[in-house]
Amino acid sequence: MKKNNKKKTIKNLIFFILILGITLGIILKEQNVTDIIEIIKNVKVEYVIIGIICMTIYLLLEAVNL
Repeated sequence: MKKNNKKKTIKNLIFFILILGITLGIILKEQNVTDIIEIIKNVKVEYVIIGIICMTIYLLLEAVNL
């Protein structure tokens, strides 16, 4: 990897982590973390699997559409 390209990749990674942190901070600002963990523990796995399947189908159809 070229030195210039490596610097750009590192800058983009830092920017991505910064934006991710800000987004999560805004979304979870008024939420109780223990409540979120309890909700995740009580989620029905079937619905999560159905959601993942639907997302995969959507991504595949978007790829075909291009």
